[in-house]
Amino acid sequence: MLSQLSLEELEQSLAGPRPPKVIDIREPEEFERGHLKGAELIPLPHLAKEIHRKYPNKHLPVVLYDDLGVRSHHAARLLRALGYLNVKEVIGGYMAARGN
Repeated sequence: MLSQLSLEELEQSLAGPRPPKVIDIREPEEFERGHLKGAELIPLPHLAKEIHRKYPNKHLPVVLYDDLGVRSHHAARLLRALGYLNVKEVIGGYMAARGN
């Protein structure tokens, strides 16, 4: 079961005692046009390799997002298949954030 969270829930978790790593899985040019504060860019095609290198702890809380939530859904499934246990995706992606 994949977990989703709203932007408000993400903001709350970032202020908490164990903030998640926020990963933007879009392409660099999309990231440059705008991204969530504190997000790290790891494009989806590089995610499997980069996540192991940067974050080997599979219990680490990770929040993924893209523009609309389609790619992040695939990315969350990929990370779960790789054994990551605390993966969430932002409902509506970056476009939801821009609407606020």
